[in-house]
Amino acid sequence: MRRYDAEMRRHLRVAGLLVTFVVMAGVALTLGCPKPRGVVLGKVTMELDGHEVVVTDCQRVTAPPAAAPKTPGVVRWAPCRDASITIQGTVLEVNGRRYGPLGAGDSVLLHHDQVVIAGQPASPLPSAQ
Repeated sequence: MRRYDAEMRRHLRVAGLLVTFVVMAGVALTLGCPKPRGVVLGKVTMELDGHEVVVTDCQRVTAPPAAAPKTPGVVRWAPCRDASITIQGTVLEVNGRRYGPLGAGDSVLLHHDQVVIAGQPASPLPSAQ
């Protein structure tokens, strides 16, 4: 009986150490990933010109930073292969299609091909020809 108790205590100790290791590794990974550019479960978030932009279904491990503006007042960001975002003043452009207007601090969500501005689905503006 004593041998069984000692063996059981040893197994419980090993299991406890394993659980502690897994929890600590999870905490370290969570704290070590930067929020602005870290892609978590296909979702990436970036602050662009005062607007929180969230892109889902991104198939990268990390997303690049927003490009430095070549034109004043224009911010470009391409976090994924199939997502290109440009903000110029109050006009939002996603994958070459113009949306808008953006209000001060409006959030932008790009989910597949759907664009949501400030919680409301947005449609592309008619193209000027």
